[in-house]
Amino acid sequence: MRLNELTLSNFKNITETRLELSGKVNCFLGNNGMGKSNLLDAVYFLSFCKSFSGINDRLLISRGEDWAIIKGLYERKGMDEELVMGLSSAKRKSIKRGGKEYQRLSMHIGAFPLVMVAPQDIDLIRGSGEERRRWMDMVISQSDPQYLDALIRYNKGLEQRNRLLRDGCVDPALYGAVEVMMEMSADYLCRARTEWISNLTVI
Repeated sequence: MRLNELTLSNFKNITETRLELSGKVNCFLGNNGMGKSNLLDAVYFLSFCKSFSGINDRLLISRGEDWAIIKGLYERKGMDEELVMGLSSAKRKSIKRGGKEYQRLSMHIGAFPLVMVAPQDIDLIRGSGEERRRWMDMVISQSDPQYLDALIRYNKGLEQRNRLLRDGCVDPALYGAVEVMMEMSADYLCRARTEWISNLTVI
């Protein structure tokens, strides 16, 4: 898979640009604040439907604008494929592959796999376990759609349980229903993580 062309409109500090990329090594040179990292973040966004920095989608839209577009033209398995990501201050983000919009963004994860190396990766060693789990989730989700579905269900269940606690709910049946869903998802997540770590250790 290769990214041949990247087009941005109103993405962060990049008002409009179109890049034709080499099939070999591409280097971006420039002073601080010119948008080099933003170009890389746009590529990351096309694969993961979110910013590498983790900031809110609305902050990715150029100041004073209501929308942003990220477009990538890929060569994949000998065929040209176009991805178009749309961001709006008033609507949810959307991504189209070959002109067809995904029903769920999670269906796109893993279709255009990406590995990103950044200075922040040192946090995998000296940071908290949360950083390592987040990285592990990102890697496994690209090759295992069932893992991503289980992760989404678990996080939704955790959010629902926390909401019940905040609201002072004392109905054990409600907690039980939520925790059953969390338990089923957690079982798959733990088994997939254990297998992945085992394979990584062998490598």
